Amino acid sequence: DNLLASISHELKTPLNCNIGLLSDGLNNSSLSTEIKNTYFIPVLTSSYLLNYFVCDLLDYAEIRKDTFSLDITEFSLKEMLDEIEFLYTTISSLKGIPLKIEVDPVVPEMIKTDSRRLKQIIINLINNAFKFSNRGTIILLISSEKEEDGLQLRFSIQDQGIGLNDEELNGVYSFLK
Repeated sequence: DNLLASISHELKTPLNCNIGLLSDGLNNSSLSTEIKNTYFIPVLTSSYLLNYFVCDLLDYAEIRKDTFSLDITEFSLKEMLDEIEFLYTTISSLKGIPLKIEVDPVVPEMIKTDSRRLKQIIINLINNAFKFSNRGTIILLISSEKEEDGLQLRFSIQDQGIGLNDEELNGVYSFLK
């Protein structure tokens, strides 16, 4: 597990460098929109997605060492969903599968949770939807239910993928035991 954490940390430095340089390139007014859309945005998107995967590895290492903790803060759900939608622009276009995000009007814009972990979960759900779908539309649905102590949000995916049977669904988190 220490090896996994070390490798993950070593990957994050060059990844963050790439993300920074590519972001600067997108802000460079001397580059054409075509160059930005053809080269910079797909590579930047891939770098972000790889970075989230590395974060998953770090979380897994923390879980195994029993040092995992959440960072609960208040943030804009709308801003996070806009970032996620941007990340999938290229993949959606290449696969010809639209990504729609539908938010129940009752869901507040500002929510309080671990934004990084929530983003990781949503990205994993969308990644799997794109991986296993060859047609249709992928829809991220955010709904809410009133609870005694506030509002509970529910994030779900609708897609045309192969799905999981009950046995597979029960084994999804067995690796954490």
